[in-house]
Amino acid sequence: METNETNNQTTKVLDLFNRGWRLHKSRRYQEAVKCYQEAAALGCPEAFYFLALLYYEGKGVEKNLEESAKCFEAVVGIGGNFCEEAKLRLERLADIDSGKGIGIVGTDLDNWIVVGAGFGPQDTEEYRKMWTLADQGDLEAQKYVADTIWLHIGENGCPDGDGETMLRYLRNLADHGDAWAQCKIAETYINDTIVGVGIGDVDDQEGIKWYRKAAQNGDAEAQYLLSDFLYRGAHVKQDKEEAFYWWMHYIETTDYLDKSDLDMIGYPYTYEDGKWWTTKEAFRLFKKYAEQGDSYAQYCLGYFYFDGECVRKNLNIAVKWFTKAAEQGHEEAQFKLGELYYQGDKVEQNKEEAFKWYRKSAEQGRALSQYMLGEFYTKGEGVAQNDQEAVKWYRKSARQTDKDPWRMIPKDAWRACKRLGLRYHEGKGVKQSDVIAARWYEKAGRILLTLPATGDELCDIAESYFFGDGISQNYQQAVKWYKKAAQFGNLYAMRQLAELYEQGVVVKQDYKEAYKWYAQLASRGEIDAHYKTGLFYLEGKGVKQNKIEALTRIRKAASFGSKEAKEKLLELGEK
Repeated sequence: METNETNNQTTKVLDLFNRGWRLHKSRRYQEAVKCYQEAAALGCPEAFYFLALLYYEGKGVEKNLEESAKCFEAVVGIGGNFCEEAKLRLERLADIDSGKGIGIVGTDLDNWIVVGAGFGPQDTEEYRKMWTLADQGDLEAQKYVADTIWLHIGENGCPDGDGETMLRYLRNLADHGDAWAQCKIAETYINDTIVGVGIGDVDDQEGIKWYRKAAQNGDAEAQYLLSDFLYRGAHVKQDKEEAFYWWMHYIETTDYLDKSDLDMIGYPYTYEDGKWWTTKEAFRLFKKYAEQGDSYAQYCLGYFYFDGECVRKNLNIAVKWFTKAAEQGHEEAQFKLGELYYQGDKVEQNKEEAFKWYRKSAEQGRALSQYMLGEFYTKGEGVAQNDQEAVKWYRKSARQTDKDPWRMIPKDAWRACKRLGLRYHEGKGVKQSDVIAARWYEKAGRILLTLPATGDELCDIAESYFFGDGISQNYQQAVKWYKKAAQFGNLYAMRQLAELYEQGVVVKQDYKEAYKWYAQLASRGEIDAHYKTGLFYLEGKGVKQNKIEALTRIRKAASFGSKEAKEKLLELGEK
């Protein structure tokens, strides 16, 4: 009965979180917050994590850095796939010197103590400094002040009558082409709940005009809202084709959707009447805009031909559209061409052409393209071999993690970190230093801990330390990373730890610890581990001696075909 209740509870939590995530992706933040809060109350670490992000960004809930930190704390306390990412974000929240932190004390990442008082920049030296610079015409400071005032708009309007100041700065920023400011101005015209900003009556026509300007300048929120309004005929005359155009560009700019998934093209989000567009309708519209020269439409049309979706597969036509988009500077298309020419899977292999397109993509900041350039220069493929250039591009890729701390970490940056570690160990392209090499290996591992399903890669780092392959041999570090890999379910790492602790090799012999890892292997169906745990019970190593339990486990191993288990049963006089 308890098992059924537990399963029902788990299903409920998963359903709540998944519903919240779908709403989150669709920018329906207030509804997402409610789902996350319910799931978090039931102990879901993923719900705590995304709730923390929404508190930090002030989306769907009032911005509150202290609440954000508390939610990240909860993730760390529960553990799971987002644990390391939460630790990294807590580190950034602790940085009060930047004016963006809230003050978190303590060096043990598993025992954070929040001592800050939440978001109140009006009372900080940083805010007063920015206000002075804003008065002097500094655009960055004006944006900071305008954003701060905006975040404090309540039911009774702006705090301290700052609406006119905010609006003045927004208009100045908008005149300088700032898409964020243009979007905020549009909202003041459209949203009649925003009062005290000195703008007068609601004006749909003026609001739509500013949303279009913001959308044309690449603001994802404006693109999403404009698409929504045009599709539903809200605040503007209904136009489903133009709605699709702005949805198309929203897909390209947003962080909340998987841009490689064609299903998302026809599924912005579900209303009561179902999907907005079918994939077939999407293909027709992409073709229309691609022929008009829109680079993103050309890139997506290439994928339709590449995958044979709604049209007969044709790789030549796919490459044609990818090339048209890439030549207009579309980074995704440039990366795709680099990948195709490098692998030579769908087109004739051409390393020089691959290098050209990877470089264009890398110059636009793609971490994997930058890593690939490092590989090109390392191996001398498509370009002359050059250790210094290799290091330069590996470093660019690795430093993607040093950008905006609230962006998701590029999943491929760890590869460049490990390569840099190898470079410093070997002294190729840089001055040899095992100390710096170890720092890059450590950073590679920390990035991997923020990503799902990375047990194999974490095990590779452990192996590098264990055998001194690409880094100075360090058994302590090897055991540390074996444990990290084991936490991600890597069976090889579990086996290594079990054997090391059983034999007392490079670590102090510890039968209790050895039994723990053998037991985990056994729970995953490892035959030898069933036999081993049986021996531990038989001999009382790491567990209390128990012959009945020992025989049960050894018999189980024998039933699975273990020759050693069968021989042991004969030795014990068992059939």
